[in-house]
Amino acid sequence: MRSLAALEISQQADAAVARIRGEIDASNAGELGDGILQGVPSTCRGLVVDLSGVSYVDSAAVNVIFKLARGLGNRQQGLALVVRPDSPVEDVLAMTQVSELVPVHHSAAAALAALEP
Repeated sequence: MRSLAALEISQQADAAVARIRGEIDASNAGELGDGILQGVPSTCRGLVVDLSGVSYVDSAAVNVIFKLARGLGNRQQGLALVVRPDSPVEDVLAMTQVSELVPVHHSAAAALAALEP
């Protein structure tokens, strides 16, 4: 993966949290998405993708979010996103209607709570 973005996956209770910092574009989106999906055990109730440290996303990043939603849905796992309020990332997610498919929150705690059964 190019150094445009850094990925860290951790466990919090029975959910996985993927924190991304940097930029997500066509050069690294696919590899990030694959790394995230592989890092989510099937025993987790779901995944929180924390994009609060991301400064730029393009259509490839949006496509990865849709792909994650489908893949996790097939495994009966939830997905929630974290973005900074009023950020360019939040604007892109709103324009592409990602929030109609995946809940978008302003904190990891709220996103984790949204995954509760």
